[in-house]
Amino acid sequence: MLSSSPLSFLPGSKNNEKCEWEYYHLNPDTSFDWINHAGTEAVHFLGSIDKRLIQMYFCRSGEMTFSFYGGRYTQILKQGSGFLFYNPLADLPQELILSPGSQAVCLYITVEHLHQLFVQDLSELPFLTEENINKKFYAERPIKPALRLVLDQMFHDKTLPSNRRVYFMGKIWEMLSLYFNQEADANIENCPFLLDENNVLKIRLAKKILLERMVNPPGIKELSREIGLNEHQLKLGFKNIYSKSIFQYLTDYKMEYARKLLDRQSHKVNEVSDLIGYSNPSHFIAAFKRKYGITPKKYIMARI
Repeated sequence: MLSSSPLSFLPGSKNNEKCEWEYYHLNPDTSFDWINHAGTEAVHFLGSIDKRLIQMYFCRSGEMTFSFYGGRYTQILKQGSGFLFYNPLADLPQELILSPGSQAVCLYITVEHLHQLFVQDLSELPFLTEENINKKFYAERPIKPALRLVLDQMFHDKTLPSNRRVYFMGKIWEMLSLYFNQEADANIENCPFLLDENNVLKIRLAKKILLERMVNPPGIKELSREIGLNEHQLKLGFKNIYSKSIFQYLTDYKMEYARKLLDRQSHKVNEVSDLIGYSNPSHFIAAFKRKYGITPKKYIMARI
């Protein structure tokens, strides 16, 4: 739909040469602008967005100001915030102003394509329901930590120019998935260590190993050797990504797994204890009570 960006520099605006601006046409229904403004003064863009497009703006740093209808309506998007809007009633002329030091991704996608991507999860997308499909929709919200990590990586990537489009394409799909994920996401801090995607993949591998072998999990030393990170990096990275220590994360996972087994009412407490790797049932009972404030036996009785 968009063979060129809907944005253009405001005629006569200054500091354009200080602004890195790249446009990517991913497919007929999806495109985005990647903007890194290193100037000392604000830079101005003009744009007219097709009414068939959903617009998503992510401000990684600095500040973005949207001015609609000749300045009659403005919206300021500050650092760390995302702005989604959709107006199926009319094309939307706008002026976009980026403050000095701003870094932003502006994503455009057709309703139909977004619908296809999430066809099984329409409840996650309130503006795509039959009731709202022809209504205006505006939503501003803080960028979730997991999504912020993807943005960080997009502005720190060291891929070859020939691979950049493919790299960014993967990141855009990841951003869409994370943006519309309503589950409690991992509390990822803005940690320089995590800008290295290899480190992130290793930490995720560590989590996978722990969960697959929860009955007899490896110790920190063994796990760090297995994934190829030293113990300090493993513990730091795991805490930054999952907001819990390795031990706490595994314990919480075991308790949730145990709770689901108890819900089925097909296992005795001792059997559940054994299935999740507790050789001493009393230790399992104590851990379960710390987590849920009730013993496993009382939990079962309450479910009957």
